[in-house]
Amino acid sequence: MKRIKKGLRKEIVTDITILLVAALLIVGIILLKVTEHLLIEYRSQDIRVMVSSIENSISIIMKNNPITFKEIMKESVITRLIGLFTREGGFSDLSIVDNGLTVLASSRGELIGKTFKDPFLLKSINNDISKVRKEKGKEAPFFLSNTNKLIITSPIYIEGRIMGGIRGEMSLLDLRGILINLRGLTFLYIIVDALIFIIFGGILLSKSVVRPIQRLVEATERVSNGDLGHRVKVEDDNEIGRLSYAFNQMTERLREKTESLERHIDLLKKRNIELKEARDEIMRSERLAAIGRMASGVAHEIGNPLGAINGYINILSSSKERTPEDIDSLRRIEKEVDRIDEIVRGLLNLATPPNGIITDVDINQILRESVELLRNQKAFHNIGMTLNLSDKIPYMRLDGHKIEQVAINLLLNSADAMVEGREKRIVVSSEIINHGSRDRFSDDDKQVRLTFSDTGEGIREEDISRIFDPFFTTKEPGKGTGLGLSICHRIIEDMGGRISVSTNRGEGTSFEIVIPVKERGDYIVQEEDTSSR
Repeated sequence: MKRIKKGLRKEIVTDITILLVAALLIVGIILLKVTEHLLIEYRSQDIRVMVSSIENSISIIMKNNPITFKEIMKESVITRLIGLFTREGGFSDLSIVDNGLTVLASSRGELIGKTFKDPFLLKSINNDISKVRKEKGKEAPFFLSNTNKLIITSPIYIEGRIMGGIRGEMSLLDLRGILINLRGLTFLYIIVDALIFIIFGGILLSKSVVRPIQRLVEATERVSNGDLGHRVKVEDDNEIGRLSYAFNQMTERLREKTESLERHIDLLKKRNIELKEARDEIMRSERLAAIGRMASGVAHEIGNPLGAINGYINILSSSKERTPEDIDSLRRIEKEVDRIDEIVRGLLNLATPPNGIITDVDINQILRESVELLRNQKAFHNIGMTLNLSDKIPYMRLDGHKIEQVAINLLLNSADAMVEGREKRIVVSSEIINHGSRDRFSDDDKQVRLTFSDTGEGIREEDISRIFDPFFTTKEPGKGTGLGLSICHRIIEDMGGRISVSTNRGEGTSFEIVIPVKERGDYIVQEEDTSSR
């Protein structure tokens, strides 16, 4: 709690201080730049005024002394005039030249008689332009420009004619000293403001923000520990006060919901016990009903072939010689005996499926082989068979023969469901899915989904819930025992998977098989029982 309080105050004060210092620093820099610019502009105006004064003084002198411009430049009064402006006006160098840039008078005596090579001065004389330009130095003070001096070049008018020009240099080092002092004062002002804000801002923040939030955090911890009766004192009518009021309302509603939930949980526990007892009773009843239906079906299916066998035996017994009819009767006996054997084996497989060999199998290859096995049979000649198999299916630890048995059973059922006069097509597909939630079929997230879809007549809605029941079939008598789908259902459940069906009457049926991806060692390898039954 102490860490939260100090950290919040420190973070808020630090962030706002940084913003304040940055804002003041930007304002200070802008003021320094503006001040520097204005001072230089004022100094430039002063230079222009002084140059104009020199020009006026020369004009007055020439009016009183009717001599040429070059001759008057040799007068001592001009020398004193240049010296005065150099000392008092702030010029570091001041020179007067004729139209050919020859120096006629200068604050530096060694330049008199020499010729300036200044293109700016020549341009000013020729184009009648008075210009002040800045000359920059090599280094600049922090946040200030590196302009060291101002240079003015201007023509001299005497009686309406340009008689020559003036070139003057003025140092700005004195202005730089003023600006450096102003910069120091600006930074000092920024630091003092920041310190004042940190001290008084921290106190105000602690009172108005940090302490109320601390009380809310303490209340939240108490509520999270189960103290739903705790409330926060609402002191102010601001955002934090409204937050405290909303927190109290939330806690009150949470308390009411918790009490209601506890009552519902107690009620659900009682209902679950009752439902479990009812479910167990229903399951016992369903098992008894299934056993009864199975017994009835077995008796019916075995009784009819046995009756036929007895009839054919009687016929053969009364005949003295074997006729073609005798031979035909024997064939019929053989057929019915095979039918009895098929039914009995189906019952045995449904009750106790034979143990197989668990190996690493390629499900896609099993599906291909199953399709190729049936493709050339007569029942599949007019049926288009398509395989959409994912290349991401891994090898799985399964009994490959049982998967093949399931695939062939479903493909045969699809072929029997086809209707004449309509497209006949079967699509077999495989893919990897991640169901994202664990259920009673699998403890793994990764599963393989196999789909067998056909364009047959579909399954009636009232039959869907019964298709996996033993001996249930919609085929004509003699064409099916009703054990195929039951055996498929038992095989897939034994593998930890599930099988489901979706159908549209008159459009087709789709069987979906989902099997968890088992790694090596997930199944116990069992030897196949090859002993005769």
